[in-house]
Amino acid sequence: MKGNKQVRERIFIVDDMEINIKIALHALKDENYEVYTFKDPREAYEKMRELRPHLFLLDVEMPHMTGIDLARKIREEYIYKEAPIIFITTLDDEKTMKAAYDAGATDFLNKPFNHLELTLRVRSVLRTFMLANKVQKTNRTLEIKASDIASLNRILVHDLAGQIQKLQLYGSLIEKGQLDLEKYNASVNTMCEIIDHVREMLALEEGKHQLDLTPVSVLDAVLEAFANVEEQANKKKVNIKIRKETLEGVDIIAHKKSLKNQVITNVLTNAIKFSFPEKDIVISGASVNDHFVLEIKDFGTGIPDEILKDLFNKYLKTTTTGTDMEKGTGFGMPLVKTYMEHYHGSIEVITKYDPKPEAVSGTLMKLYFNKS
Repeated sequence: MKGNKQVRERIFIVDDMEINIKIALHALKDENYEVYTFKDPREAYEKMRELRPHLFLLDVEMPHMTGIDLARKIREEYIYKEAPIIFITTLDDEKTMKAAYDAGATDFLNKPFNHLELTLRVRSVLRTFMLANKVQKTNRTLEIKASDIASLNRILVHDLAGQIQKLQLYGSLIEKGQLDLEKYNASVNTMCEIIDHVREMLALEEGKHQLDLTPVSVLDAVLEAFANVEEQANKKKVNIKIRKETLEGVDIIAHKKSLKNQVITNVLTNAIKFSFPEKDIVISGASVNDHFVLEIKDFGTGIPDEILKDLFNKYLKTTTTGTDMEKGTGFGMPLVKTYMEHYHGSIEVITKYDPKPEAVSGTLMKLYFNKS
């Protein structure tokens, strides 16, 4: 199997004899490998971290450092600890072979060697190593995914259990005529939001929900998102100011429904949640080359560092109470980022945290889109 065109396998040939290096190079010349040669094993040792070879062809007897000593260093210190090591040598005594195997040898090839034999041996050990490496990476990815899902499940169980307990209490109080339906309905709505947000994120990640990206009017999306949160803002006496002149006539590439109902609405909801009464939220935009930046700035508490670092992590609970003790699901901002990535855009957060109403603080969310 020849080296992959995208990732060419890298080979180190380490031998103090020039003729041996030339013979090995000639044998491998048609294999599309990236080959590095060294007469001094100390130089190979210094270069292996930088060049990251996938396979080593080593002589045994060399000045300054033997091939066996170099093999020990590879196994002890190299990032690819399982990288194959083939010794090419005239030595065949059992003591030397045992020492080489103990040092980490994968295989041996006796000098003088047949060109085809070297080529086939290199192909074989490289194929095995690259496949094993791929399996290890896949296993690590699956382990991380399983751990993430377990974390997400713990969050869901905790949050939904809390809401169910509230419903049980509220149901009892309603029966006694001590509570109206408003709080009961609020808990039901929160449960539905949690489930919907998680379902939406997982569907996007797994490719079950395909987004049809089209040109979308920024101003239209902002106005429709504003309509979604207007009642919430009015109830809290927060002023949302839309600088229409910075948004007019601009089309971006996005999915209109999710842009207005999930992305912009979630960012605005968050901004309202952490704003104090009579404070402003300013929505504006600016073109930067082929991109358009939608900016949503509030003058609320800002975001503390311990929340900010995991703000978009869907597998960690980052929600906190708002300035009027509002509670969120904790999944709104991760969902925003997920959608922005599907739009081939990005999000930037600039924030200054101070929970005092009179403080100069707040958060600027910058949403980067591709212009139509």
